Amino acid sequence: MYIYDLHAEDGSLRAFEVENILLSRRRACKIVESITGATIVRRTRIFRDTDDFCEFTLDGFNFIIEEPFGDNSRYWVGSKDAAGSTVLPKVREAFQNHKTLEAPLRLLAMLLFLLVAWFAYPRVMAFVAQDRCLDAGRSWNAVLQTCNQSNQL
Repeated sequence: MYIYDLHAEDGSLRAFEVENILLSRRRACKIVESITGATIVRRTRIFRDTDDFCEFTLDGFNFIIEEPFGDNSRYWVGSKDAAGSTVLPKVREAFQNHKTLEAPLRLLAMLLFLLVAWFAYPRVMAFVAQDRCLDAGRSWNAVLQTCNQSNQL
């Protein structure tokens, strides 16, 4: 999962954004729950019209996760107060280490590619044979998919 860091003017980590294509709001809250010492204060129920959907505390600091504008390609994760930026790398590490569906999706893509190749191979080879036959000045029998030696049908 790709993470976009947002730094303060002094270079410290102020917040970060995480892509939500393969990460649901519920899964983001589950990642927070997996952090040692983190406590979920509030999580938004389904169909609630708020951008911030998860509020949690970690080491005495309050954090929120929100989806800006309610429809964005990234979730924003940050502290409610500037002092929480010292603990934020711990939260970022939990999101960085979380493996979404990357491996299963790669496997699915590979299987899909092999399936397409399996069905396309005979057609491609027939096309190549037909092309070679016609380039040699011979005739192609489409029914038998063979090359006739003469130009006559």
